[in-house]
Amino acid sequence: MLRQVKTLLQRLRGRPMHKAPSHAEWERKHQQKVAEDVAQALPYLPEEKPVLIDVGANYGLFTAAILRSRPDARAFLFEPVPEVFEKCRERFKDNPNVTVENFGLGDVQERVTIWKSQQNPGGNSMVRKLVDVVDAYTDFETEEVEVRVFSDYAREKGLEQAHFVKIDAEGYDYKVLWGMLPFLTACNPRPGVLAELLEKGLHHDWERQEGACRALFDLGYEEVDLKCMARIDDILFVPTSGAPAS
Repeated sequence: MLRQVKTLLQRLRGRPMHKAPSHAEWERKHQQKVAEDVAQALPYLPEEKPVLIDVGANYGLFTAAILRSRPDARAFLFEPVPEVFEKCRERFKDNPNVTVENFGLGDVQERVTIWKSQQNPGGNSMVRKLVDVVDAYTDFETEEVEVRVFSDYAREKGLEQAHFVKIDAEGYDYKVLWGMLPFLTACNPRPGVLAELLEKGLHHDWERQEGACRALFDLGYEEVDLKCMARIDDILFVPTSGAPAS
């Protein structure tokens, strides 16, 4: 009911209702951002048989771009929204080195509500407080999805090493990081990690996000000045061992 009221107010105030982009339009719009992320990832990925973790894979644009430069990469993708997962799985159906899983990642195994943006296919979030920030301008539908812990998954799969981890979980990244810590601790060398984090004024649980970052620093990742973050910022955690050449 509250969302309906907000939508009505938006119309009455003359704010345009954003039309949902087509699949092709959305992909074109994100090509530049994907290219920037790929440029950060490639130095960590060896030419032969690199291992990539793609959390919040969405339609698989990031992994698809990586595969153009590292065609024999082994990739593990995680996408909790069923209809998005199906499109992602279809993209990689002919590549036996790519595994696409239909669940999200976090710090505990559970079922949670995800808010699915009707205007931004990449804006699906499991964080209600973040959804509330844009709720007056975006239509959402909800669905229950599964969340698992990556370190448990890696142990089940016998996965002992990754070279790069990309996380884009719309405010849930800090929980993904907590769930990855045992795996990252065992990796030698440490992988590069690119995560989308929220500044202190926006984050609903800043202390736990900061704690996850501190845990990475304790593992030997170069420290990042979190006070200088943008409102929503992609942070590259650089391992002091295995870092790419400058």
